[in-house]
Amino acid sequence: IGNNSGKSQGVFTAMLTDFVAEENFFYRNGWHPDVAEAVRNKFNHNLYMAENNDPAIVRGNVMVSPGSHSAQMRGGGRFEDNLVVDSPLGAFVRTNPSAMRRNTVLFSPETPDRGAADGIGLQAFNLSDVDMSDNVIAFLANGGDGRGLEARDRVGDGTVRGNVVFQWPGEIRTSGSVNVTGNLFNPDASRLIDPTRNVARYQEHLGGRRSQSDFFNWHHNRPMGAWDDDRTGTAASRWIRAGFQPAPFD
Repeated sequence: IGNNSGKSQGVFTAMLTDFVAEENFFYRNGWHPDVAEAVRNKFNHNLYMAENNDPAIVRGNVMVSPGSHSAQMRGGGRFEDNLVVDSPLGAFVRTNPSAMRRNTVLFSPETPDRGAADGIGLQAFNLSDVDMSDNVIAFLANGGDGRGLEARDRVGDGTVRGNVVFQWPGEIRTSGSVNVTGNLFNPDASRLIDPTRNVARYQEHLGGRRSQSDFFNWHHNRPMGAWDDDRTGTAASRWIRAGFQPAPFD
């Protein structure tokens, strides 16, 4: 990245059919803290999919610290089972009927520069139908006045169900005939099983030290052909989300 006017993406797609992005590691695309000209801006993303794509599948990825969005799915599709960390804007779908399910979107104090977070976790707009279910959006402790979930601006029908938005300045914004049911918006921590779960604790759960950086470094340093299902976005998101489920009554 050589100048502040460029538009840099980790992956850019256009005019594709049946595109799948699965179990990838996207890290700090579109900017670099040690390059003066390579600052964060709203045009640089981990994954940018142009509106002329058919609906795609983005599933099981670890998506970390982009310039702006972790994923812009302008042709819509399925955004499922992803772990999104320190993303100024998490992800959005638009244009075609879509689903955003079982994702975990977190901010972390372990990362010093988290960007000027607008604080929108998951977003859907300009589409006829959307299913936003069973996601966890947590820990935007400071900055931003956006919502954890948005389904707005010419959304026809949709369901927002079973999500948890925790320690987030805004909760939800909807329009159209969107059915909002069975969600928890900024509940007291005592109502949840273990809302301290995050990437660092998941790394400890896997047998390492309690360090978010160590979890990411495994992805950076793994040999070609080596893989570990426990390191996927699906596995990490599942374990973290389990801590945000309602605690049983005594």
